[in-house]
Formats: sequence, C-alpha cells, structure tokens
Amino acid sequence: MLGPLPSRAALVLSAWLVAVVPACLVSIPELAEPSTEAGLDAEAGPEDASVEADATLPEADATLPEADVDAQPEDVAAQCEAGTVDCDGDMSNGCEQVLDNAQHCGRCGHDCLGGTCAGGACQPRLLASGIQNPYGLVKDLDYVYGTGDDANGQVWKVPVDGCVAPANCAGLLSSGGARYKDIALDDEALFFTDKSANRVVRVQKTGGAECVLATGQQTPVGIAVDDTYVYWAAQGGNEIWRASKVCAGASPPEAIIVSTPSPQLLRLDASGLYWTSLNGGLVSWASVDGTSTEPVWSGSTPGNFMFGLAMDDQWVYWREGYHLSSSGTARVARAPRDRSGTLEVLADDQVNPRYLAIDETHVYWTADDAVRRVAKAGGDVETLAEGYPSAHGIVVDEAAVFFCTYYGGELYKVAK
Repeated sequence: MLGPLPSRAALVLSAWLVAVVPACLVSIPELAEPSTEAGLDAEAGPEDASVEADATLPEADATLPEADVDAQPEDVAAQCEAGTVDCDGDMSNGCEQVLDNAQHCGRCGHDCLGGTCAGGACQPRLLASGIQNPYGLVKDLDYVYGTGDDANGQVWKVPVDGCVAPANCAGLLSSGGARYKDIALDDEALFFTDKSANRVVRVQKTGGAECVLATGQQTPVGIAVDDTYVYWAAQGGNEIWRASKVCAGASPPEAIIVSTPSPQLLRLDASGLYWTSLNGGLVSWASVDGTSTEPVWSGSTPGNFMFGLAMDDQWVYWREGYHLSSSGTARVARAPRDRSGTLEVLADDQVNPRYLAIDETHVYWTADDAVRRVAKAGGDVETLAEGYPSAHGIVVDEAAVFFCTYYGGELYKVAK
C-alpha cells in the first residue's frame, strides 16, 4: 500500500537540498545516529587536531633552556662580593654596601640612627656639647636627662634625636647648687643629689623652681624613686635615707639603714633597695622600709671602688675598679638576686669601668675612653665606641646607647 503523498512544502525542501548541498555531504541519517565506534573517535578528538596539538610540545619545551639561561646571571650576581649583602631582596639593583651604609651598617637593617657608618660599625652621633662635667644619665621616651658635677651644678635635658646645633641643645632645668651627682626620674619630675650642699632636690621635667626634699645630708650620692618615696645613699654618714617625693611632704626624711659602709650607688625595684659600697667590696639589699637587709655579695675587689649598678629578674650587676682620676684594671661582675653570694665575672681586665646599664641581652658600661658591652650569656667584650676620653654616664633603650664624656662635656648616641 502506498503511503500518503508528500506535501507540497516537503517536495520543495527536498528539491532545495539537492540543489544546494553537494551529494557527498548529504548523509544526514548516518550523522544523526553515530555508532559507538564513532563516539570513541570523537572523544579522542579529530586525528588532524591531535597531530597539531602534539606538534606544539617541542616548541613549548624549547623555551625552557632559554628561561634557565636568563636566570643564570641573577644566580651569579646573587653571590655578593665581600662587604656587600643583598639586603632588599632585589638583585636588579645589585648588592647593598654594608661597610659604610648608615641604613645597613655591618648587617642588613642595622640603622645608625643619624650617625655615620665606618668599616661596618655605627659611629656615635654628637647630640649636645657645652655641658659642665656631665655625670649621671636617665631617659624617658623623649629626652635624655643628666646632672653636671661642676662648681655650678646643673640638671639638663636633650631630645633623644638631638638638635640641629649641638652646642645649643642642652636645655638647663636647674643650676642652683654644685656637684650634682646621681639622678632618678618618674613621670613628672627629676630627683638628684647635690653633693656639695648636702641636699636632695626635685625639679619638674619642664623646669621651674627647685624643691628641696632633704638638707643636712652627709655626702649624698646614689638616688632612686618609687611611687611614694625618694631614696638616697648618704656616703659620708654610712646611711640610706628616704623622704616623701612630694614637695612639702607630711613626713620628714628618715634614715632606714643606719650602718652600711660608704654606700655609693643606689637602685630600686619591686623586691627592694640595692646599693654598692665605695670601699670594702660589698653589694647590699634591703627592704624599702629598712626592716630587712642582707649582703648580695662581699669579698675582695680590684681598685676597692664599687660603682655602676643594675638589676634584672635574676641578677644584680655592678662594676668594680678605680676612681675616675686613677688608673688600673677592673671588672664587671654579677651575683644572683637570691643573695646566695655567688660571684660571676663577665668582663675582666677592664680599664676604669664607670657607670653601667643593661637590656634584655647585654651589659653595657663606660670605661676610660670607650663604651663596651658583653652578652649576659657570656662571651667576648665588644667595643661600641672608642676614643671618647672620660666616658661616664650611660643609659640604653631598645635601639641605642647614650653616653656622656665627663671632661669633654658632651652627650652622644650610638646605635646598638
């Protein structure tokens, strides 16, 4: 039986396809229903395309040796010559000089803080000059403060970054006495001993009138302060005293230790008072009210002059040696805070060590014409500055060491 006759539209379409599309491509039923084998071929991709993709691989591989060749000069350049280091990690600008580079002095990132770099070592920077016999130093975040041990005693301050003109940099806070010695500070004021007039004095950090806290003292030298009291060592009277640190305090000064040989420097922390003795090889401790006292260490000492005093959580540090006007070898030593009496010598055969300061890792001191340090863990003594006669007071912060020259009347700063 014959099927239905095609419509007029179907006949027209068939005629158009025959006329337009070549006969070799008209196989629509086969393309519409591919075999499983044809499907695998399609998954693999056309044969011509596969050959073309493979042909690109040698070209891609060929670029690798060229990239290695380009990298080779950087590898060679990374081997910096002596005295240079690639500090910034950028070999396009070469290796950085570390022998005279004030930003990378001796090692990457070692900034000389305004000083120069010579031979890989930061040189001290002069902050102030024209100070009359600078003696003791303290500092806060903004200023270094000091005393002047002169016939015209002075208390002065200098910005921690110095001034354009060092000769005019030291601002005078007090000059009402003579032979000002040690100095201490709190948030608002400075406290100092006036050896010639046998006084203990307070002055605001901003200057102004002095406030006399005690008179009639016998050669006051070392001084310390806490939240309530100011304490000092009366060397000539063999006593330790304290008074209210507030001007016109309600209670008069009182002697809390009445018999200790020639107390010299005095320091204070949460555990109590510590002091050195001028003679006799003695470092002592006492409670802040003087009811308990014990020796930290006692024994023979070179030069018979105990000075320079500092404490950390475990140790008490001091220097033993000779007076500023004499000469001879001396040492930097320490003993445990538990007052077990054991002595450790950190630096022996030192020439005239004077004041002393510490940070978390090192002990620093002034000595004759130099500033030196040694690691608390022990090791070789390092020289941070040399050629500065009569180096005396010293104080440190996280980045720098500040020191003064007694006869030179100058204040310096050197990067650690």
